[in-house]
Amino acid sequence: MIRIFRHYLPKSLLILGLSEILVLWGALYLGAQVRYGGIAGRAHLAATSGKALLFVLVMLTVMTALGLYQRELKEGQWGYFPRLVVSLSLGFLVFCVLLPVLPSLVLPPAVLASVVLVALCGTMLTRIFYLAVANHTAISRQVLVLGTGRRARAVHALVQGGGGRPGFQIVGFVPCGEREETDGALVLRGGQSIAAIARNNRVTEIVVGSRDRRLVLPVNELLECKLAGIRVMDVTTFFERESGRIELESLNTSWLVFADGFEQGLLKARIKRAFDVTMSTLLLLLCAPLMVITATLIKLEDGGPVFYRQDRVGQGGRIFSLLKFRSMRVNAEKDGTPQWARQNE
Repeated sequence: MIRIFRHYLPKSLLILGLSEILVLWGALYLGAQVRYGGIAGRAHLAATSGKALLFVLVMLTVMTALGLYQRELKEGQWGYFPRLVVSLSLGFLVFCVLLPVLPSLVLPPAVLASVVLVALCGTMLTRIFYLAVANHTAISRQVLVLGTGRRARAVHALVQGGGGRPGFQIVGFVPCGEREETDGALVLRGGQSIAAIARNNRVTEIVVGSRDRRLVLPVNELLECKLAGIRVMDVTTFFERESGRIELESLNTSWLVFADGFEQGLLKARIKRAFDVTMSTLLLLLCAPLMVITATLIKLEDGGPVFYRQDRVGQGGRIFSLLKFRSMRVNAEKDGTPQWARQNE
């Protein structure tokens, strides 16, 4: 994992993104060669740095929007093929719209079709290779969990599919005097020390999942493991790194006190605000046709209001109104009390 701006990003996912940047960049040149061939193709692409940059940016944006760079990659090797087809097809349509606006930076549709086809083949092969390497990496990461309670069970759920494709394997759970809620077959009941268990099973990480640490936490053994090069981390930090979310049931007050996600600054706040407004405006413009279609369909379905309004709490406790496209029947929550959706709502 690599931590960028206090967010954990898998190294393999960053490598995948960089690899596909190269694939998309090369596809522009190779696709033009396929279309024109030889000297004509090279002459046509004599000054195409701007075209290549725009092509890569647009395609990466569309692929990211369609979930092809999620932390949790749930599909198999061929499960990505439909998404890749849709992503590159949408990218092709975006360039068709941009052609009258930026004629000097957009390839003609006939040439662009060849480029997109080459890009599709290249990205698909890259994904197949990436998944094979990612599966091999997952096997090499051995994790030992300290505890057998609810927190430890949540870690096991990541491997069983609760958090997407796991990037590790659980060696076992070490009892720490709490009620067992994990798979009994994985509970290590022998008299070995934690260091011996870690050494014998080639453990690379130890996750502290025990809630009561003051009385049962084997600090000396954990220090021995840490001196041996084994990483020791809190279960909440482990969840944040592996799944990109905070497991609420695993939170401790001490974790919140020492967490670094609350740091603010005037410059950081201004930059973030400028980025939010700019990206939101661009996304609104890009999604405007789809939003108009959605609003029309909602209105035609039952003649009710298009939007649903909710009050939310923002920064500094400020209340603001959130507008959603209405997906439920009118007055589904007429008493103002949020409730689970029922059939045909």
